[in-house]
Amino acid sequence: MRLAAHHGPSSRQHICLAARRNHLTLTRTRPLSTSIARHASRSQQPTPPSPSPSGVVRTSRSALNSNPRAPRSHDRGPHSEEDTQTDFSAMDILTSAGVATPATSIDACTHDGFYLNNGIQTHGGMGVLLLDGEAFVWTPWDTSSATASIASSTGAGGGGFGSLLDRRGLLTIQPKSLGILGLIYPKPDLLLIGTGRKLWMLNKDTRRYLSEELGMKVDVMDTPNAAAAYNLLVMERESQDELTQARQQVKSSRQEGEEVQEQLGTMEHDTTNLQDQSMASQKSNLELLLQTSQEKEKSLQEQLEVGRKDQQGQQNTLQRQLQESQGLVAGVRAGSSGRLEELKSLRPELTEAQEQLTTVRQELKLTKDTLSSCKDEIQRIQTKLHECYQIRDDIKQQSADNRHHYESTLKVLTLAREKAAELGAKNQNLEKGFQEATSDCNEASINVMALKQKLKISENQTERSNQRNEILVTERNAAQTDRSNWQKVFLCGYQPSAVVRITYVKHQELVT
Repeated sequence: MRLAAHHGPSSRQHICLAARRNHLTLTRTRPLSTSIARHASRSQQPTPPSPSPSGVVRTSRSALNSNPRAPRSHDRGPHSEEDTQTDFSAMDILTSAGVATPATSIDACTHDGFYLNNGIQTHGGMGVLLLDGEAFVWTPWDTSSATASIASSTGAGGGGFGSLLDRRGLLTIQPKSLGILGLIYPKPDLLLIGTGRKLWMLNKDTRRYLSEELGMKVDVMDTPNAAAAYNLLVMERESQDELTQARQQVKSSRQEGEEVQEQLGTMEHDTTNLQDQSMASQKSNLELLLQTSQEKEKSLQEQLEVGRKDQQGQQNTLQRQLQESQGLVAGVRAGSSGRLEELKSLRPELTEAQEQLTTVRQELKLTKDTLSSCKDEIQRIQTKLHECYQIRDDIKQQSADNRHHYESTLKVLTLAREKAAELGAKNQNLEKGFQEATSDCNEASINVMALKQKLKISENQTERSNQRNEILVTERNAAQTDRSNWQKVFLCGYQPSAVVRITYVKHQELVT
């Protein structure tokens, strides 16, 4: 059985593969480097038959390959010169794509193991798990008591791969044997499962565990088709990684160019305010440098676009060739042993493809060098911008000093204006006081005239009163003389009542 996992474009490359070719039961899962040597002696022994799900004892691999219609000889006669003849070397995916073969790709599938691209071979019917460029032995049927309980419940007989099949022929893989997929991060997006020579469907419990709990897509195939699909996915992943690295470099250079443009915009704003000729000249130099960097960026983008188009064409050709190869594999499967020799003969062509890939990588290295030179130019531009910023800061400091002097003069002028305003207010107050004093003097003169008139009137009245007083004095003197006369009469013997009445009458007349 074979299992492969492939990540999407956004995740890092993690590829797992497990494969089974016959039905040997192993004790435990070990790394490939240690378990291959330990099981080498077992691989030379004949493979014991394992019971099928229906209870029929399986025959050996040699008995299965005994096809009465198979050709007895692999000699195909003289080489044909027809143009319509199928060229299998042109249909080789690795040679036509120009992509380096990964170390964990499968070169061939034998009757009891696999040949990997890094030279490692597996024997003895062991499953293989390829994870992130490393190979491990994988025996999902060896889960001790759990396998025994499932075999008893499903009715599967025997051990090995047959213990994973139930009566209906559904494949049940224990979650314990898939525990490594739950530990790695990020998890694979696509899981390819190769079920050997024949296609066996997955049980719904296993499919639910893979899709719901682990969150991975599952695709089940026979082992040859699964190996071909796995190799194609691995090659596409490496080419896409190189393309994404180039895109990231172009994106970083574009961001640096945008930062330079922003800095130039700020410098333009400062130069318009300061109106400095030296700043204008430096700005023109920076614009020329920016224009050259933009032209280089455009050329890099064009190179990236050409590489992307080539990559898209290669992917299309790979998919088309994969479809054609899958159609041809169905017709050439009977002569798989001869195909192995042809694949061995195609190794020089694979080396040529690897050399082409090295040339492509050298071109990418050249593009990286150009990007580094662009970065150096951008750094020089940034240093010049720093110098311009220092000049701008000096000019700002001078303008700040001038502004401080201007503010101090403004303060002195405002104080002088305030004092002048105070003196003007005092002058206005003095003028008002003078006007009020003049008005008071006028009023006082008017009052003096009135007082003089009143004084004249009072003098006249005093004269009149003096005259009246003189009249009264004379009258009083006359009254006194009269009184003295009446007193004499009283003393001479007149009645007192008549005297009193006469004096009273006289007094009344005197008062009136």
